[in-house]
Amino acid sequence: MSFYIEKFLYFPNAKHHWAILVLSCFCIGLSHAVYGFNCPELKSLESEFLPKKPEEALERLIHLQEFYQTETAYNCRVEYWFLLGKTYYFLQQYNLSSFYYQRVIDSYEDREADLDMLKKVYNNLGVNQELMRFYDKAIQNYYKSLIYEMELGDSTGIYMTKINLGLAYSRFDMMDSAYMHTQEAHRYFAGQEDWENYFLAHQNLAIIYRWKGNYDQSNLFFLEALQYYRLQEDEFNQAKQVAELFSNMLKLGKIEQASYYLNLLKSYVKSDVSPYLKGLFLEKSGSWLEHAGCFQDALEAYKEAYEAYAAIGFSVNNFYLLEKMMGIQFDLGDKEGFENNLKSYTEQQNEQIHSDIGRTISEYTSIYAQLMKENELFYENLLLDRKLSTYRWWISYLITLILLLTAFYIFRKRLGKYIFKLRESQRKINELETKIQYFEQDQLGDLYVQILEHIRQNFKNPDLSLETLTKVMGSNQTYVSRAINVHAGMGLPKLLNRERVMYAKSLLEEGRDVEEVFVEAGFSSKSSFFRYFKAFLGNTPKAYQEEFLSRKG
Repeated sequence: MSFYIEKFLYFPNAKHHWAILVLSCFCIGLSHAVYGFNCPELKSLESEFLPKKPEEALERLIHLQEFYQTETAYNCRVEYWFLLGKTYYFLQQYNLSSFYYQRVIDSYEDREADLDMLKKVYNNLGVNQELMRFYDKAIQNYYKSLIYEMELGDSTGIYMTKINLGLAYSRFDMMDSAYMHTQEAHRYFAGQEDWENYFLAHQNLAIIYRWKGNYDQSNLFFLEALQYYRLQEDEFNQAKQVAELFSNMLKLGKIEQASYYLNLLKSYVKSDVSPYLKGLFLEKSGSWLEHAGCFQDALEAYKEAYEAYAAIGFSVNNFYLLEKMMGIQFDLGDKEGFENNLKSYTEQQNEQIHSDIGRTISEYTSIYAQLMKENELFYENLLLDRKLSTYRWWISYLITLILLLTAFYIFRKRLGKYIFKLRESQRKINELETKIQYFEQDQLGDLYVQILEHIRQNFKNPDLSLETLTKVMGSNQTYVSRAINVHAGMGLPKLLNRERVMYAKSLLEEGRDVEEVFVEAGFSSKSSFFRYFKAFLGNTPKAYQEEFLSRKG
């Protein structure tokens, strides 16, 4: 541009001045049109479709892909990649989102860094990695974002990032670091009178205080947040603060206060309330009933909460609720309910792991397809400028091979983590199955003791059968029969005859007549008496009596 201005000022022939001025204006207009200093199309696309219509935004961006891969659109290409990263974030495809954010970062290796862009990219990368549970990487990227925010003097950005850092550190159970960053953000937003972000930090501090065991301070912060959201008429966030206060009071054993907050939470649950708030109220009701010892009612409340959360796909709370339900069912001896929930827990764990693996494969397949498309566009644009040498195909195959190896390496690394999770899930399942076996053995042992006691009192009753015994025990025939077989090593008829023989043996030892004994012992015939007596004691009744009395005499 300075070249044209110099020509305009010093050109010796004045008649050319206007021609040069027109040429200068044309160059300026052309540079705006070609390089798009402000990338207006991308900015309007972002404001129109994000965050509510990410699918439509992605469709438009893919349509524009060919143009933004050309050299003429180089200045806007970074904006294009950044917007792709943002779009995939709203589509919950965090690997693809991170891929495009990384491309933005890599693009500054051969050009002047845009600090404002870099601070946003590193912060967004941190959010992606936190959502994918890579908390160490998230913390690293938040610190990189902080560096650029400090260089720019972006105070609000610095302390918003500190809120993110506080959350990431709390995931690592590093409460001192979490408290430090959140407290700094809390003080800053108070000084700026930015109450929305102040109370965001406020809630996080309340949670950190609870994790540190300082329930009084936690309650104070939740109460202040509740007051703020009341002034804002934000019932959703009011309900969340009330739920947290209820949990704190119940943990402290302050029953009256806990009851008050539970009733207050109930007032937010209306006919048109979100499924999340309904699930939240039912979950807290279950905690209240469980604390009061009403385990069956608590179980029903947890089941309803589970269904409410399932309606919105809130899987984190559902795993917690399944564990709570299994704990109650184990204590109540509800074997069938325990096994059903264990099955649901196992299926959901496996479904989540397989879903994560499938999503990872799909996203890396998309990344590979995108790289191949860009590689194809690169050569198409290169062919417009000059002929390629005879090595063109070798270069293409080499790039393709590198891309394949890179995609395979990344996929294999991620797959290893998911296999570890799958094995860990199987280990937990095996532990639960072992608990079931111990639980069943204990239950069968207790039942057998009751069965044996009833048989010894009623073995003379000719109507005593598996059906009548089951009714007396309040169980089912399969369970009663299994208890007898496991602990006695025989069926019910044989066990009855064994007890009759033992009773007859005691009568014979008293010198009673054999003819009287078999009837009194409950045998239907003398022949069956003799057969079972010999089977259990190895001798006939008469011979046993004579031998016993002779030893005694």
